[in-house]
Amino acid sequence: MKTTLLQKDGLIVGAQIAITDISARRRAEEALRESEGKFRDMAEKAVVGIYLIQDDIFKYVNAKFAEILGYPLDALINKTGPRNVIAPEDWPLVEENIRKRISGEVESCNYGFKICTGDRSIRHAEVYSSRTMFQGRPAVIGTLLDITGRKKREKELALKNRRLEDLNTTLKVLLEQRMEDKKEIEATLLTNIRGLVMPPLEMLKACMTDPRSSGCLDLLEANLQDVLSPFLANMKERCLNLTSKEIQIAQMVKQGKTTKEIAQMLSLSHKTIDYHRAKIRKKMNIKNKDVSLSSCLSSYL
Repeated sequence: MKTTLLQKDGLIVGAQIAITDISARRRAEEALRESEGKFRDMAEKAVVGIYLIQDDIFKYVNAKFAEILGYPLDALINKTGPRNVIAPEDWPLVEENIRKRISGEVESCNYGFKICTGDRSIRHAEVYSSRTMFQGRPAVIGTLLDITGRKKREKELALKNRRLEDLNTTLKVLLEQRMEDKKEIEATLLTNIRGLVMPPLEMLKACMTDPRSSGCLDLLEANLQDVLSPFLANMKERCLNLTSKEIQIAQMVKQGKTTKEIAQMLSLSHKTIDYHRAKIRKKMNIKNKDVSLSSCLSSYL
């Protein structure tokens, strides 16, 4: 209500009264106070930190926010800005994100950074924030979560994963080595039997005249072939596709036997043994090279 006095010759002769209905404004103010009260009540009971930044100063923070940072409320509101609590190496990131939201370039964002608490310890935080208006001017409002525990678990999990990867690599190497050892054992067994057992057996068969004894030797040879059969495929590659006779001769050369000795043991001519030795050299890619066949076989078979 506004009253205006009407005067004439210095005397009050009347009054003019203007009445404005402010019921709507009163209701709006009451609704605003009620809304602010609800927001403050919700914010104070929130389990996450809530903050409002304007002019690089915390215009509002709730109790949880102050608890996470390790400061009393009155040390933050209108006294401290985000720069004072952000780890120096992360401040450029935070500063740029605040600038983008204040300018309206980015409406909202979610990211993480490190904070320096009141006791100077370092903790990890994650924020969800957006642009808002406060007292008619742009500001940033958001929530802050303490994710230090989560970061620690992620680090522990990453360490365990690296250990598992290292263990898997080690197991793979051991498995590959076991397979190589298995192949080597198979190859050694096959070459030893075919080079040391089969030649004397064949010579014994040649000398045997008794049918019964010859039959036993045939049975023994067949059984040996059955024992060797699982290894033949691997041995074929291992022995550079050497024939059965070349394997026998290669084994004897490896043992240091001369051409004459091998010829006598196998009842073959010297020329035949020299032929097989030349074939072995060719398959080992040492033909016409001044290297010892016996030495090469010792390192291979």
